[in-house]
Amino acid sequence: MGTHLDTDVSRRSFLKTSGATAAVAAGALLWGCAPNTSKERTVSESGIPETWDEEADVVIVGGGGAGMSAALMAAEAGSSVIVLEKGPATGGSTALCGQAIMGVGTSVQKALGIEDSVEEAMKYFSAIGDGRDDLVRFVVEHSADAVEWLIGLGMQVPTEIGNPGLVFGGQEKERADLTAPVMRTHYAVKPDPGLWPVLQKAADAQEGITVHTGTPATRLVQRGDTGEVLGVIAGDGREKAIKARKGVVLAAGGFARNPDMMHALISRYDVQTTANECDTGDGMNLGLAAGTSVGYFGMLSNVQFSQPIMPCAFIVLGPDTMEGKPPFISVNVQGERWTNERKFYSYICDDILKQPEGRAFVLTCGDAGKAGLSRAAEQAHTGDTLAEVAASMGVDPEALTATVEQWNASCAAGVDAQFGRPSELYPLESGPYYAAEVKPGAACTFGGITVDTDMHALRATGDAVIPRLYAAGMNSMALGRFYPTCGSAVATAITTGRQAGSNVAAEADWE
Repeated sequence: MGTHLDTDVSRRSFLKTSGATAAVAAGALLWGCAPNTSKERTVSESGIPETWDEEADVVIVGGGGAGMSAALMAAEAGSSVIVLEKGPATGGSTALCGQAIMGVGTSVQKALGIEDSVEEAMKYFSAIGDGRDDLVRFVVEHSADAVEWLIGLGMQVPTEIGNPGLVFGGQEKERADLTAPVMRTHYAVKPDPGLWPVLQKAADAQEGITVHTGTPATRLVQRGDTGEVLGVIAGDGREKAIKARKGVVLAAGGFARNPDMMHALISRYDVQTTANECDTGDGMNLGLAAGTSVGYFGMLSNVQFSQPIMPCAFIVLGPDTMEGKPPFISVNVQGERWTNERKFYSYICDDILKQPEGRAFVLTCGDAGKAGLSRAAEQAHTGDTLAEVAASMGVDPEALTATVEQWNASCAAGVDAQFGRPSELYPLESGPYYAAEVKPGAACTFGGITVDTDMHALRATGDAVIPRLYAAGMNSMALGRFYPTCGSAVATAITTGRQAGSNVAAEADWE
């Protein structure tokens, strides 16, 4: 794992290195957020509003899994809470995900006779991931508590192997050299009592939580001398000053819907996303404007068909690939195979971005291949011969034919000498052939505001905290640079949200 010193981006350093896009935003927020058209408020010489429109003990920016977890913990501790949600409804990425959460040492694992421990899990996460050890350990150590808490709220995870139930969610089997493979991905019964529905119901039933939808946060109110966060300016067209007596939690999701941020931090190519429409980097921009640093940006979360199949991103390459396990390989625009198609999602995304034009195809054949593509077969290139499908793809037919011949020879030998694919070595013997274009996808983004294990937001200079400011979920950098196993992003949201909510509720009032 890396150190945050190498990967942090401060407001100043980003402005120095990222050119016109950041320079335009220098007087307000960074990376292309929508301008604030709200009416300016009367403020004192200190920059603090002379009057507040609303107030609560805790103000939370974002109403997804992290934000609602923070709200519940703060309210259960006796604090009044205002949740500011930019979108028309709460839920964020947690409502859109597959309703899975990673957990280490849970009651579900124990009921199935599966032994697990934090130390064994860390062997896997430390090797396969790329994050700060203390933060990753925090998520791993508290993941079981998060799962049990959700089960206590009504979430149902059957004590059986499968979805719903318990599955391998990452490269646990492929990386048995690190530690004994353990199933840690808990899939809830869907749609209800799924993970997000029970969290939403709990928040609706909890006294002391007020939710404002359609209310983006535009600025944090701070003391000029100390940077202490006193409240939030929010509103869409009509500005409101909301006082936070104890503090503010930034839990506004990622930045997959902000092209400027994606190009600056992830890839020069356009990255396809099925992320929440409100994932425009607002929380990170608020943090940067308040004096934090951000870091641990890098890989993407999954591979999607070039025309996304909604409501859920269809993962077409990776450990769980192609329905029915038909014969398939992936080729680039030069007709060449370029990866072990069974690698983990983030690695494959990273490899696609290195291909010419940042493009690739899944090539399959026969009725099984068509069925494996599911609805994506409708958008696939087709041909009875390799030459015909190559022509439709715009790929050199001789190159594609040579690639398929090499693959079929590997299948006959039972060994993928080219890339070491461990399984599903099935030859592409005859047409019709189907080639569906795939792109690197972002169901969510990784990296965020620099935090400590209490979820305090840290200043861009040194390790001092910004008083009364916390960050959680995708607004924190707790998970690291990429997705180590299914459900780890949700585990991060719930664990960091709960931690931020508990700690902000313990703050003394600022007056």
